[in-house]
Amino acid sequence: MNTEKYRKFLDGLNNLKDERDRVQKKTFTKWVNKHLMKVRKHVNDLYEDLRDGHNLISLLEVLSGVKLVSFQDATIEAVFPGPH
Repeated sequence: MNTEKYRKFLDGLNNLKDERDRVQKKTFTKWVNKHLMKVRKHVNDLYEDLRDGHNLISLLEVLSGVKLVSFQDATIEAVFPGPH
């Protein structure tokens, strides 16, 4: 295989990988939104919209059925039980 054909072959593989990654990200975003709609939330970009943790905590709460501790309202004892 000559160099030009090999380069085209590698470019083709990279294009397939990029397409696969795009499809997986789109599919996972739809799955996340399907669950977040139960708490009236929505993400457009997984990386940006889950980064601060608020939507991620909401997703975990929906999936687990358990209300997680809200750090905004929690006391140190509620977050870290035991002697201080």
